[in-house]
Amino acid sequence: MARKAPVKDTVRNLFARSGNRCAYPECQAPLIEDDGLFVGQIVHIHAAEAGGPRFDPLMSDEDRRSLNNLIVLCYPHHKRVDTKPYASAEDLQEIKKRHERSFEQDGFLPTDAALEQIVREQSNQWTMITTMNAAARDEFDLILELNADLPFEKHVGLIKDANSYAIELCGEMQAYVEQLVAKIPGDQIEEWRDAQGLCFWEQVNIGATNADLRVRASLLVLELRYLDLRLQLDPDNSKYKSKAGSVREKLEAMAKDGYYFD
Repeated sequence: MARKAPVKDTVRNLFARSGNRCAYPECQAPLIEDDGLFVGQIVHIHAAEAGGPRFDPLMSDEDRRSLNNLIVLCYPHHKRVDTKPYASAEDLQEIKKRHERSFEQDGFLPTDAALEQIVREQSNQWTMITTMNAAARDEFDLILELNADLPFEKHVGLIKDANSYAIELCGEMQAYVEQLVAKIPGDQIEEWRDAQGLCFWEQVNIGATNADLRVRASLLVLELRYLDLRLQLDPDNSKYKSKAGSVREKLEAMAKDGYYFD
């Protein structure tokens, strides 16, 4: 099932009823800054794709991108409503109704340039992922950085580096066990084991965990790029569409919540 971005007229009508403010109750965060930069988030009340928050399989793709199914929020409140347990569709519909009622006479109108930029961003899956990621990193600096423009060779290099780290760690742990068993005097084993054990605890629970996160991110990026290419050749292939949607959901979750241990 293909994700469809809202069209320009829908976005214009959405913002005309927004007051240029996040719709979440009592939030005053702007959606478009004075220089035209879009800093808000267009949120689906019922998810655009299967697996997303509040997805309704009975809706059509056109219904999913319609005005009635969209609400504009700031990034923190987007994250709040789309983090489990998800806000209900009924709650979001009520929030949307009250907010738009408050600004129905306001008639806020973004410039055509701003509208076109918003529509382009909504159409570009990589822009959506990297925008989520940048906002999350602004809040928490240990969030993994996802770079959609990173060359293929760089992703391969990151995976190789993580593999080398794992091999090196296994070798060090094997040497640790051999020394513990064969070379350390009995009366020194506990002291030596405690010191070395702390070192390995950090390597396994911090170093290896962070390397695993980086590898999983690179593999997801490469997989989505591959599926993009396949869909360019065969745009109606339902198998590739479904798989691309699943991978994109995983990347979006990682963009918001994938963090390094420190």
